Amino acid sequence: MSAATLAHVAFLTARRRYLGGTDIAAIVGVPSWASPLSVFLDKPAPQAADSSDSLPMRRGHALERFIAA
Repeated sequence: MSAATLAHVAFLTARRRYLGGTDIAAIVGVPSWASPLSVFLDKPAPQAADSSDSLPMRRGHALERFIAA
């Protein structure tokens, strides 16, 4: 694994310890793809499957620097 991959995995692991903006939005019912129950079930349990090789995830990773700039 590359250093960038390890850093990303460490970030995802640490992110499970707190509520981010996406989680708060799901709790109050803003997005249609997440719910308070999905946040509750996602936080304490480890991910069953890694979806990092899906097309939307690859696009998001590719466009991350462009959007941040």
